[in-house]
Amino acid sequence: MIVALLNQKGGVIGLPRETLHVEVPDIAHGADHVVIDGPPRVTALAQSAILAADLVLIPPEGLPALAADIHQRVVFAESVATGRLARELEPDGTAAQEIAAVTVEIARGLP
Repeated sequence: MIVALLNQKGGVIGLPRETLHVEVPDIAHGADHVVIDGPPRVTALAQSAILAADLVLIPPEGLPALAADIHQRVVFAESVATGRLARELEPDGTAAQEIAAVTVEIARGLP
């Protein structure tokens, strides 16, 4: 599971703990939005992430919920291994463009 917040310098803060719902409000103070990415299975950590959320997006495989797509890319595996965002590793890459498109689409639906 990838649970991360961006700090003020744009770096990722990892929080893979079952107490995420208790810690996020303090860490995210002043942030407009916090994105928590989790695994496709029910775990205590996933439950904590859901408790921390005001909005939960569960993408169904094979049933597009958004117009924008994110494909399997090597850079995503590299981002997990290095703790850096795909857009940090390949700022002009296709993965960064896909993430940006999904981000814009989701942001349009947020209050």
